[in-house]
Amino acid sequence: MELPFAAPSLAVSAWLVARALPTYPSLTGATYGLAAGLMTDAGMRLYCWIDQPLHVFSSHGGTVSLGTIGGAAMAALIER
Repeated sequence: MELPFAAPSLAVSAWLVARALPTYPSLTGATYGLAAGLMTDAGMRLYCWIDQPLHVFSSHGGTVSLGTIGGAAMAALIER
């Protein structure tokens, strides 16, 4: 449920960082992917009433880690 909300912020961040020509694009991509994932998770936690540990770690933690991996992959792809 969180991924459609994370995609626009991840795309805008990727576009802005790609224009800056970073020295380490994968590390930079992982950083802005982590930021986009945390921002999205923080917003969705306001509306999510489920507090079971399995849900929190898999759904909310999964979005943050997927954003980090996706940001690194997107930055490496843009750099090529």
